[in-house]
Amino acid sequence: MLNGEHYNHDYIGGTECWSEVHSNLNVIGGLFSLQLGTTAPIPDSIFLDTTLYIGVSVGGDTEMAPRLSLAAGPYSYRIQAIDGADGGTVNGNVAITGKINIGTGNSNSGAYAFVAGESDTADGTHATVSGGRNNSAKGYYSAIGGGLCNKVEQGTYFATISGGDSNFVSHDKAFIGGGVRNVVTALGAAIVSGEANIASGSGAFIGGGYNNLASGLMSSIPGGHSNEASAHYSFAAGYSAKARHMASFVLSAGMGDSTCSGGSG
Repeated sequence: MLNGEHYNHDYIGGTECWSEVHSNLNVIGGLFSLQLGTTAPIPDSIFLDTTLYIGVSVGGDTEMAPRLSLAAGPYSYRIQAIDGADGGTVNGNVAITGKINIGTGNSNSGAYAFVAGESDTADGTHATVSGGRNNSAKGYYSAIGGGLCNKVEQGTYFATISGGDSNFVSHDKAFIGGGVRNVVTALGAAIVSGEANIASGSGAFIGGGYNNLASGLMSSIPGGHSNEASAHYSFAAGYSAKARHMASFVLSAGMGDSTCSGGSG
């Protein structure tokens, strides 16, 4: 049986700050090893003293002399729960050199990828998913701000979905701001919001609305329902407006009423 005590005095006397007992030690050639604090936790308060000494006794014998000075040891004292924490506040700057994965069920296998939320995936190089659930950013430098079931396709560059539900981007430099079931499949095309809209022409734009299609090069639909801008540089707005000639401008209120200007082809 081995007794260990911490004192604030070097040889005899002093104040005992802590003690514990170890039994059944494995001694080989007069040497043994053990971890202090395993049978009696060491209180943090004892390290307020500038110098500490440890006294050792075996069985019923008197304490061995001299006591051992703890010089560097106390200052490498392992704080409780260093491997994790339930909460707290960090004051000052924090430098993190590895990847960050916040939440549950997430994956960030891409180099330098960041992911947060639930069951989100950031597998593209430098990809980011800031939150939400079941989102997937597989493109290079792609970003998803949040939402549900949004996806940036693998192989794309610099594509972004800010949020929404079930939106999909499959080309470079494309953008969806939000909404539901919007799809962008062309270079530099964008959908701000709405539902079930498709921007499949390079540089095409849809501001919002429902079931609109902008498939022409640089075509535009600011909003409305079931509009089509399928010609290059065309514009359609309202209800069921069809801009099918180059540079045409079509406004429609439905029921066969429409206003057209320009265009060729």
